[in-house]
Amino acid sequence: MKLGFILGALLFCLCATTPLHAGSVTKEFSALWEARDKDYREQRPKLDKAASETAASAVSAILANQENAPILLDAALRAVQNLSELVGRGQTLWALRQHMDSKPSSSMSEAWMQGKMDELSSAIKNADANEAQIRSTRIGRDVGVEAWVGAV
Repeated sequence: MKLGFILGALLFCLCATTPLHAGSVTKEFSALWEARDKDYREQRPKLDKAASETAASAVSAILANQENAPILLDAALRAVQNLSELVGRGQTLWALRQHMDSKPSSSMSEAWMQGKMDELSSAIKNADANEAQIRSTRIGRDVGVEAWVGAV
């Protein structure tokens, strides 16, 4: 939802920009993009480490049949989701910067943004379908614990 709001706000700003002011708006956005890109790059190693460590702990706890395994699995899933969101934001920012470097018209930017929103909607639907399929598997019977955690 946050990403959709951000993309929508960017689209509004891009469409409201007149050619006379487009250069200064792009400069202003570029300064923001640089700061965000730097922030994303700084956060990535920490989130990578958290995802790896929590996943390893969850798998170990599940295999050892520990009582806290569900809690550790939940923490691992949250860590992976945080990493995935950060990576998605970084990729979207990079794609937007590439698009803006081509100095598009407002209508081209609107079409580009709509295409990105369609891609996101499709990715969300696919992820939801995959998650439903994964949740219907029986750990230990249909699939191994490590494969299940990795798929999730």
